[in-house]
Amino acid sequence: MYRAHLRLELARQHPHPARVLTERDIEGLPPPVHRFIRRSDVLGRTHASNARVVWRDMQLRESAHQAWMRVACEQVSFFGTPTRLALMRSHIAKVLPFSGYDSYRDGRGEMVINVAGIFNVGHASGPHMDASALVTFLAEGMLMPFTLVHPHVHWSTLSHTSARATIHDGSVTVGGVFTFDDDRGRVRFETNDRWREGTPGKFEPWSAEASDYTWRHGTLVPSTVSARWHDSDGSFTYMRGSVESLTYDVTDTRTSIESRRQSGLSLRRSLDSLGGE
Repeated sequence: MYRAHLRLELARQHPHPARVLTERDIEGLPPPVHRFIRRSDVLGRTHASNARVVWRDMQLRESAHQAWMRVACEQVSFFGTPTRLALMRSHIAKVLPFSGYDSYRDGRGEMVINVAGIFNVGHASGPHMDASALVTFLAEGMLMPFTLVHPHVHWSTLSHTSARATIHDGSVTVGGVFTFDDDRGRVRFETNDRWREGTPGKFEPWSAEASDYTWRHGTLVPSTVSARWHDSDGSFTYMRGSVESLTYDVTDTRTSIESRRQSGLSLRRSLDSLGGE
């Protein structure tokens, strides 16, 4: 599914021919957003059509009392028609392989969980997933500044360091608040538009934070990213990781996970090399 959808989006969403991101494109943005985009050094660069993020040491858990599980993960986001495709793989109890595919395409969010490459054991879709997936696309503007200048994103200034962003895509509208800590090199996003599965599932306050930005191959990327749920019992971090690479305008459908496998490493050995759970 991941490769098929990636192939379709690469064919559909072609790069903008020599369209350069200029000062005019960011004029009128709230001051903290303007500063962040300027600091990211994307001005004067050709406007990217997509970006691939390969994660390193990503870890997930479902509650504050669970052990962390290491996950191999990569994603591709498209900036024309808002699109996000994310593939995750790991092992349950160090033995049973599972895959997760999280997507937002054509105004629809979906999550599919597969075990052993045979059984789909989880599938979530519907209006709540549409909103959750689109707000995740928006939040990841802290990784990919081209998202923040998307024509579907509308801004309002809250303070010298924060601004509210709202994104519209078809019938889906979501939003949240970005806070930019320039002194510490940290960006935080908060929203009430993200769905949390449970009994029952519901929208709950959610936040994500990126910090320790460094330059890699001419691109400013955060070294550390985390995400937290905030509920009546408090808050806990359920995702943490770092960015291994961020590449703009990718054209191939071969995944980093496949690359490891084809170089002679199984997914298990690849996770073991990271100290997998």
